[in-house]
Amino acid sequence: MNSLTIDCEFSSFSVEKGDLLQLALVADINGEKHIFNEYARPINRHAWSIEAERVHQISWIKSQEFQPIEDLAKKLAEFLDKFDTVFTIICWNGATDKRYFEKTIRQHLMQKQYYYKVRPNWIDVLKMVRSRKTQIKVPNMQLTSVAKHFNITFGAHDALEDAKVTYRLYELVNAIKSDDCNFIQTSANAKLTEVEKRQKYLDIKYVQISNGEVFLTKDATSDKEAMRVIFSELWTLFVE
Repeated sequence: MNSLTIDCEFSSFSVEKGDLLQLALVADINGEKHIFNEYARPINRHAWSIEAERVHQISWIKSQEFQPIEDLAKKLAEFLDKFDTVFTIICWNGATDKRYFEKTIRQHLMQKQYYYKVRPNWIDVLKMVRSRKTQIKVPNMQLTSVAKHFNITFGAHDALEDAKVTYRLYELVNAIKSDDCNFIQTSANAKLTEVEKRQKYLDIKYVQISNGEVFLTKDATSDKEAMRVIFSELWTLFVE
């Protein structure tokens, strides 16, 4: 599995109002690691959160030295284009990271590239740890506590350090047998929400986009709901 481990730092826990400050990616391509680590200058001063600052320890004044988010997005596109593969994304408690990452993708018109390069289902290592709680005994489910359990020390709350540790924990935790393997961020058995349907049906199992051309698989053409979701998304990408 070629993977992309992600971690973000942001100006606010409110994704709608906040800005991305740091995006770190650790790409594993057939065992070879590639690093992406870039900072972006926030725009919305009123959304700046003191609580978030306590976590990432980046001041507003320091953040104004960073590059514009447009430059980060361009570098991200170039980074993803280097690899002829489809990534599975790995994260730690990544719901907010996912929303900030996809917000950046959406705002900078990278949807076609994103859906072609990245599988919609994210692997959350925190959920993996919780499903092995009888074997991984920790005082709490913080990244630092779980890392300490495995004798890993690192500088917490820097996105790159967190991403590196998250990937290492994925390797270690994945080697431990679990009775509960439902750690991928989808609801396979429950009734799917619209967001979960998008995650399911925009996978390369159903649709592939290459050089502006769209290819539908047999799985897609034989599933009415898949076709509805796919065409709705294509309308958004190519028409709106």
